[in-house]
Amino acid sequence: TEIYTLSLHDALPISFDTAGDLFITDTGHDQIKERSPSGALKALPIGGLDHPTAICVIDAQAQWSFYKTDPYGSRLAVIDRQGTRLQTFSLSGKPLAVFTADQVTDGPMRLWGCAFDYYGNVVATDYAKGCLRKFGRNLEYLVTFGSQGDDDYEFDQPRGICINNEFGQMFVSERASAEYYWIGADALNLAFQKTATGFRFPFFLTERALVTAVVKDADGNVVKDLGQRQDLEEGAQELDWSPDTSVSSGTYTLQLTVMATYSTREREAKQLLLSVPYSK
Repeated sequence: TEIYTLSLHDALPISFDTAGDLFITDTGHDQIKERSPSGALKALPIGGLDHPTAICVIDAQAQWSFYKTDPYGSRLAVIDRQGTRLQTFSLSGKPLAVFTADQVTDGPMRLWGCAFDYYGNVVATDYAKGCLRKFGRNLEYLVTFGSQGDDDYEFDQPRGICINNEFGQMFVSERASAEYYWIGADALNLAFQKTATGFRFPFFLTERALVTAVVKDADGNVVKDLGQRQDLEEGAQELDWSPDTSVSSGTYTLQLTVMATYSTREREAKQLLLSVPYSK
């Protein structure tokens, strides 16, 4: 076994790609350094970093990585500016996307650790807010999970995070403990909107999911199947229902079931019910 000693100033978290390249946050020099398996060390040509403190890497050669081509196949995610900025770069140092604390509406935001999931989204720990924050492939903000505390689904200054992309387990370290989760899917802000021919049902998926939706009458009978196990990406989604002439006036129920496409698949699904008043 060979051991390499790196003389770096305030080196902090590190991350490997599948080729064995080691990526290091050199906080004191405001750099990201890469060490090859042969021991060659170089600084990536990334300008403008401000005390980077966390890093994670995903690459297209990884078995449990969904995207196999750029720009999402191989990337770095870096946290700097005392946890108030998250950026992604190509493995050669090309800037791809950025998210800053002033973009959140539920601040403060002070990120500590980050990890890529199977679909190339970034999940980061926020020790100031006591939560996890999830960002899409282009660092569009998706969802906040958890809150400050010591109960279920609460965190005490969450710090390190890692995700097993084969099965979707997520491990989060805290100030004095750690928590373990399966990645699941939820549909937020489910509502109905009347249209010229019927109804529109907008919702927001927190995770790519298999979505099943049916409309039922007051007796629980299915009057319309809106889709079985549709594979829908995270983000804003919508279903539509145009009642046919046989549907009478009354109150109906939209039954929406979402299940993550990996991780909790075949283990756990979330069901949401929405009351829909209809009159001819």
